[in-house]
Amino acid sequence: WFTVDDDSMQYAGLAAAQQDGTFCHKGWSLTYGVRPDASGSGVPVFAIAFSIAVEGNSPDSYGRLDTLEYVFPAPVEEGVWYHIVAGYNGSHVGIYIDGQLGVARQACAKVPCGRIMYPIGDPVCKARSPLTIGTYDNRMTSATAPHTGMIKSVRLLSAFPSAAQVAGLFNLHAASLKNSPVHQFEYWLAGERGKYRYLSNSESLEKVVVSPSADYAPAERSASIEITGRFSDAATFTCVFTADETAIETLA
Repeated sequence: WFTVDDDSMQYAGLAAAQQDGTFCHKGWSLTYGVRPDASGSGVPVFAIAFSIAVEGNSPDSYGRLDTLEYVFPAPVEEGVWYHIVAGYNGSHVGIYIDGQLGVARQACAKVPCGRIMYPIGDPVCKARSPLTIGTYDNRMTSATAPHTGMIKSVRLLSAFPSAAQVAGLFNLHAASLKNSPVHQFEYWLAGERGKYRYLSNSESLEKVVVSPSADYAPAERSASIEITGRFSDAATFTCVFTADETAIETLA
């Protein structure tokens, strides 16, 4: 589930595990943006794009990214929740919007199309290629494209769900989310109040909170991420996200 708070964004990422640069075109990404209508009408349209590299489309070891696009029939509404499922089943790629199939096609000229080609382990690609949620982060070019809005209930599945399963995932939260748009006054307040800094002309420290702000470290040093901020001037909140240390050691 996601909301869009800036419907003028030309490119933003919802989720990705991808590198795209010289001699490395691998992984997948789910992005969105506003672009001119392909018909030449000049009217901007909002589109979701699922980009993926599969073995059947790659003539060499460098990989090749192909993109499936779904164009919304009407402008997206600020703060309104949309449910999206995008995936690959070995032969086809598809995008579902709000429980309904939006677009699908064969993933390569001759099925089966093979595995997804990831940059991990490829000496030409960058050593680290993170799985990102809420942004697109291309380590090959250092380009990032953050999402502006909310995200809820993210699932990464090992197989593309059936149409019935997609409908079930949509119905799981549709009744509450579709009738509950998110307004910007419910977001973190932006402003200072969080890190320590030296006062001018003094050796003393003052605690200044930056709302929202994140405190994190490499996985080998810390298994948690803290996000601190305020929803009002009355109180400061800290959200702590902790990963299983055994899992982190295994990944390292």
